[in-house]
Amino acid sequence: MVGGGAAGVCSAYELAQRGHDVLLLERDRLCAGSSYGNAAFLAPSRSLPLAVPGVIRKSLRWMVEPHGAFRLRPRPDRELAQWLLLFRRSCTDEAARHAATVIRDLTRESLGLFESYASRLDFGLRRNGLLEVFRSEDGEAAVRGDARRLSEIGVETSLLDLRGARELAPALDDSVGGALFSSEDAHLDPPAFVRELGRAAAEDGVRIETGVEVTRLERRGSSIGAVETSQGPVAADTVVLANGAWAARTGRALGLRFMIEPAKGYSFRLVGLEEARPELPLIMIETRTTLTPIGDDARVTGKLDLVGFDTAARGRRVTAIPETIRPYLRVPAEAHVVETWSGFRPLTPDGLPLVGRAPGLSNLILAIGGGRMGLATAPSMGRLAAQVVDGDETHPSLPALDPARFSSRSAVAAGQQLNDQP
Repeated sequence: MVGGGAAGVCSAYELAQRGHDVLLLERDRLCAGSSYGNAAFLAPSRSLPLAVPGVIRKSLRWMVEPHGAFRLRPRPDRELAQWLLLFRRSCTDEAARHAATVIRDLTRESLGLFESYASRLDFGLRRNGLLEVFRSEDGEAAVRGDARRLSEIGVETSLLDLRGARELAPALDDSVGGALFSSEDAHLDPPAFVRELGRAAAEDGVRIETGVEVTRLERRGSSIGAVETSQGPVAADTVVLANGAWAARTGRALGLRFMIEPAKGYSFRLVGLEEARPELPLIMIETRTTLTPIGDDARVTGKLDLVGFDTAARGRRVTAIPETIRPYLRVPAEAHVVETWSGFRPLTPDGLPLVGRAPGLSNLILAIGGGRMGLATAPSMGRLAAQVVDGDETHPSLPALDPARFSSRSAVAAGQQLNDQP
């Protein structure tokens, strides 16, 4: 098992439940990557993928706004260009509805697994919904559009006026026009979840070694022969790859393209909200900023930047993210940030994870590419990976998650389009 984030720990836990001898290798510590700083949503209402009709036009507008929600740093990278072409091809009603349906199913399956884990572990699971808050006519139009698209895939929501929204979040500002409420959604404390499930996995026999970097997977014909690490080689009958955004590099060394782009996001731990702290997550629709209650504090997240593996969290566009909640919420003046974090979501062009056997390698199983929904879908991804290890590939979601789909005709056509360009 390579990777100690949510998908890796869930995969290790599920494999142990099936009687496998599991070694989990993590180059840093458990939950050091994108599992640590995400918005902590377990939300079927967030099933809509990034690739939807009209998103490219919106992205171009955000790129020229000083505090826009999106940034793209062009670079001479053929894989990035191919990724962008495949993303554009996914921006159709049919593709978006298909992806949303699959993500909805994975998220709902995961919610059931989270609840089963919570019967044994304490990681702050709360299933009290989510509010998508708006202040403008454009914001209201956006949430109404979300509600319509969600209804088409069987996720029901309620449009609330300010009075109704304040019954759920009393500190909402007078300027708020209303909110979309999703009662099915939940949230948790991500580091607590990963570490608690890791502890449970260890109790069930999983060996977890942190501070051990996997430097190379040695390919021998149609299988992985050995795992090279910073502590020496490790023999393995089967390798499950769950190392998030870094999986693209791992695949490249094997001659494979996984079509995963690191989508950088930022999060902040906010203290001192006191009575303004809501009991359920908020999404501020105009600024694309989120606020999630975790413990006694809150987490504020925002932005999606395609800038490669740039780890810096600097500039007014980034440092201003926590301030964007103030127009929506009556935040005390003394509330302040005590932690700033940035990390990389492993994003595929169509928004769906890659789960299954790697193309051409019989003993390499992938559990990568969860993107914005990586935490919310981690338990179902882990269970699916464990099933594939056991030779059971009958789950109805697996064809949509096939890692070979970007090696097929669509990826070849995108590459041909690149060759045809001047």
